[in-house]
Amino acid sequence: MRRFLIVAHRAKGLGDFHLDDLPGAGRMDILAMAASSALFLSHDLRRDTEVWIHFLGGEPRLLRIRGEEVRYLFPDERNMASAIRNALIRHSAGKRMMPGIYVDDVDFRGALSMASRDSSIFYLKEDGKDISQVAFPERTTFVLGDHMDLSLEEERILGEFNPETVSLGKRSLHTYQAIVVANYELDRRMSGDKSDS
Repeated sequence: MRRFLIVAHRAKGLGDFHLDDLPGAGRMDILAMAASSALFLSHDLRRDTEVWIHFLGGEPRLLRIRGEEVRYLFPDERNMASAIRNALIRHSAGKRMMPGIYVDDVDFRGALSMASRDSSIFYLKEDGKDISQVAFPERTTFVLGDHMDLSLEEERILGEFNPETVSLGKRSLHTYQAIVVANYELDRRMSGDKSDS
C-alpha cells in the first residue's frame, strides 16, 4: 500500500466552492490533479493507493480516498473536484459517504498519527535523500505540500513521527508531478526493473 498525504494550506474542508473556480478555492485544482495523478492508471485505478488531503483553510479536516474501494470516479480535474466537494458536503450534513471516500475531523498531528499506525512516513522535499537510494517498506505514506511548502510548525509536528526526508531532485516540482515521479519509482521496483535506462 502506498499513500500520499497532501497538506492543503488554503483550501477549506467544507465543500463550499464552485467547480468553475477551482484555483480560487484554495487551489482545489492542484488538489484534484494530485489526487488523479496518485490514483489513476490508463483505463484503471491504482487499487493499492490512497490519497489523503488535509484541509487547513478553516477547521482542520482530513479527506481520504481509497483506491481499492472508490467507485464512480474519473481522472479529469472537474470530476475529481466534484467528488471531493460532494464528500465534504455530505460529511458536514451528516449524510452517508460515497464508497471509498472518508472524512475525519482531525488536526495535522491527528492525520499523521492515523497514517503512522499502518505505514512508515516519508517527507518529500528537495533537500532529502535521493529517492533512488531509499528502501521503502510495503506500506508507505508520502507527505507533501500543495502549492506551498510545509510551514516550520508543520515540519516540527511531522518530525514527531520520525519521517525520512526523500528528494525527487533539486528542482521544485508541482505536487502532481512529484506524485507521478514517486509512483514511477515504486512501480519500477515492484516490476523488478533496476535498470537506469
